[in-house]
Amino acid sequence: MKKISFFFSLLLLSIPVFSQEEVKLKNGRTIIVNPEGTWKYKQDNSGNNTFVDSRDGHVYKTVVIGTQTWMAENLAYKANGGCWAYDNKPSNIVKYGYLYNWETAKAACPPGWHIPSVSEWETLVKTLGGSAVAGGKMKATGTTHWNKPNNGATNKSGFTALPGGTYNTEDGFSSIGTAGNWWSSTSYMATTAKIWYVVYNYPGVYDIADSDTFGYSVRCIKD
Repeated sequence: MKKISFFFSLLLLSIPVFSQEEVKLKNGRTIIVNPEGTWKYKQDNSGNNTFVDSRDGHVYKTVVIGTQTWMAENLAYKANGGCWAYDNKPSNIVKYGYLYNWETAKAACPPGWHIPSVSEWETLVKTLGGSAVAGGKMKATGTTHWNKPNNGATNKSGFTALPGGTYNTEDGFSSIGTAGNWWSSTSYMATTAKIWYVVYNYPGVYDIADSDTFGYSVRCIKD
């Protein structure tokens, strides 16, 4: 919980605070002010906010989770190389975005956005109650995209995690319907980088290090 700064105190001078009050800021965010003078940002999980990628005109839903603003869809920007449509089918780009290798992923987000660091992923997981339950709060509900049983899926966060699968040059495409995997910007040893993933049969979210040549999804976070 944050103490009211000089900026917010000026904003609130004319507001009698006897119970929780919601105050709309000029930047579009809303704060909740408590009677004792503390405040926090109101979490917006509506998913109704959007961002237009000026590079190709693609419109992405966005969502505020805690203090972070995320794209609520996988990135679908076609890079010059190092990205693949699952099974090479354009229809899968519409559903799941592209799969990117790590070098391509690091530069794939539009201006004003970036792929999250491990620290930023950890902040998301902590905001959603810890790794044991956060995956369920991230996963899209139902079994339209996820395989049964899609355990724990509520999408309470509005992140709308989808199981876009993976790609590697030896085994090809795999895991669509069973796992969603997203790059971090954090390297791990010489030829690997950290990813975060959720699966169809557990409500948790997990991190591992994997080959930086593999193709995984990208979720951009706002600068």
